[in-house]
Amino acid sequence: MAPRIGTILPLLFAVTVLGIAKYIHKISPVDPIPVDLGPPATGDFWKSEFNLQDLEKIHVCEGPEDVEFDKQGRAYTGCADGWVKRIELDGRVTNFSFTGGRPLGLAIREDLEVMYLADSKLGFYEISLSDGTPRFIANKDDEEGIPMGLANSVAIASDGTVYLTDASTKYSMDAYILDFLEGRPNGRLLKYDPAKKSLKVVKKDFSVANGIALSTKEDFLVICETSRSRLLRLWLKGEKEGTLEVFLTGLPGYPDNVKFHDGKFYVGIVSERSAFSDWLFRSPVGTQLRRILPFTPRWIYDIEAPALRMARLIVVSEEGQLLKKYEDPTGKAIYFTTGGNRFGDYIYLNSLITPYIGRVKVT
Repeated sequence: MAPRIGTILPLLFAVTVLGIAKYIHKISPVDPIPVDLGPPATGDFWKSEFNLQDLEKIHVCEGPEDVEFDKQGRAYTGCADGWVKRIELDGRVTNFSFTGGRPLGLAIREDLEVMYLADSKLGFYEISLSDGTPRFIANKDDEEGIPMGLANSVAIASDGTVYLTDASTKYSMDAYILDFLEGRPNGRLLKYDPAKKSLKVVKKDFSVANGIALSTKEDFLVICETSRSRLLRLWLKGEKEGTLEVFLTGLPGYPDNVKFHDGKFYVGIVSERSAFSDWLFRSPVGTQLRRILPFTPRWIYDIEAPALRMARLIVVSEEGQLLKKYEDPTGKAIYFTTGGNRFGDYIYLNSLITPYIGRVKVT
């Protein structure tokens, strides 16, 4: 009997494991694919710096994910409680406009005194700068009628065209980590014509389409493709019009928002890559393991917690050259930095987690 049991038990174990694997494959909310990011960039530029540890904290709300300024110098940011807050010139924080969703990216058109807002839960909005009245524009495109899963970032061209990213048509803001785990290109870029009041798809198949910013001549648009750890460039004018190409790749972290100021792109790196995360996305075993992660206890994610406890903002030229880095590898002052914007002699840093905006002198 002993030899027979010794033969049966491994077989039963194998059948059980196979059954569990098939069941998880069937019920898992993600359908992951391999994603090879390539080796992260190295060199002197990426050596750790600590020039963000002494930044000034401007307490405004929970999760000020983006920041924009009007011509008077007042700052606006979207918050986790559904409000767009305004920081007055005297430092007071006021409730400016309420959507009730989760406001993320915003951009201001001064000539019309309006703000365009990407609300990750509700869609695309126009907000009056004079009184903060929100006007809902759309939560799906006009051509295919596909709903926005996660409206994310906004950029305005001089002709009034508004570009908008939908990070994922499959997953909502509450489940954005699933889109990241899946690795599939569920994101897209849209554009809104205020005159025709039309919202059309420009490009599809982005892996977490995140921050966007126009160049000086508005001949190209930079797009942060977060889960691919790279920046893309979409040509809007000239011989390459319509061409999508890699602008900057091999980043040692995941880019989130991007802002443009005086010939430079300011890109927030929301978290670090690690050897474990690269393996998880690149290898066949890691790819299948990602099916299980939505069912695992919270402590499993603590393995990657150090990668989130950091802050980094990189400055990039219009030619894709790395110019400057603001950083705190320890996350002492701010962390989970979604982006940054320059205004005057300061850079203002955002976070999806902290209850404040960070301000640091330009160096």
